[in-house]
Amino acid sequence: EVEFDVVVTGGGAGGRFSASGLPAGVRIDGEDGEIHGRISINPATVAPYSLTVTVTYSRNGGSVSRSFVWKIAPAAPKKNGKG
Repeated sequence: EVEFDVVVTGGGAGGRFSASGLPAGVRIDGEDGEIHGRISINPATVAPYSLTVTVTYSRNGGSVSRSFVWKIAPAAPKKNGKG
């Protein structure tokens, strides 16, 4: 399971978040920019993911987009059922 926030500075309030390139089972919350979910496929077979996150402001119709590569590695194995 994954969860992280997209942080935007400047531009004022009222932005709406969207994203493209997210893996199946993961989404972005349009209001607060939190990306979360459970990756429903084997991430090692399709990673890295090329993502673009956009925030659009209703006040002036402007938008800002940023692209990045998200590399996902399989979780480390648990030792003795702990970890």
